[in-house]
Amino acid sequence: MTDLSPPHPDDVLARAREQAAATPSEPAAQLLLELSQVITALQAQQVELRREGFKEGIRGAAKVIRNRQAAEGSALAGLMNRSQEDLDRFAQEVERVAEGGAITLADLRKLRSKINSLGEGDDELDEGIRHLYYVIIHSRAPTAADIPPPGSPSRSLDVATFMVERIMQDGWWTLGKSGMRVEEKPVSKVGMYAQHNPGSHSAADGPLTLLLALVMTLIDNIKRQG
Repeated sequence: MTDLSPPHPDDVLARAREQAAATPSEPAAQLLLELSQVITALQAQQVELRREGFKEGIRGAAKVIRNRQAAEGSALAGLMNRSQEDLDRFAQEVERVAEGGAITLADLRKLRSKINSLGEGDDELDEGIRHLYYVIIHSRAPTAADIPPPGSPSRSLDVATFMVERIMQDGWWTLGKSGMRVEEKPVSKVGMYAQHNPGSHSAADGPLTLLLALVMTLIDNIKRQG
């Protein structure tokens, strides 16, 4: 049976570049390269336009939440019976999805040091982890599904695992203990892909341990990239 589905644009562009490289003296070779460059630029513009459109939609949703303007039966209507403090907090989380920025190796090392210094989660670490999360998610043209649940990522294992799983879309994580003694710390690994073999890491409790493993994997990835 013949596959009638259209080829993926990236595959077509790759073949065009290969053809141009194989026959550089042909008159069409330069034209193929120029067309490939133009199409690649247009694709990048489309991604940026989608991202900007999403950001505007997110900001609008945050305004609706704050002002309790959600229409009955809409996806946001169920939030309207919460306190204004809860709504404001959730609106802030929604708005953060639209934030950009950059994460450096120094930023990650600060997070590592912060996690290692704590006996339990705190608000300062939450801010650092949220910033890390939103910068990474924003780089992928985020969706509403990327808005994390309310709570503290450094204190709530549910919030921490949500963020780890969203960041490592093709990866995996483990969290457990190496023994049965109460005083033993938990151990975690966070992998970027199925065959990845990261190191194991421990911190004071479960959420901190999982976040430390995430940060260490990101540090190792930046180092590998040079």
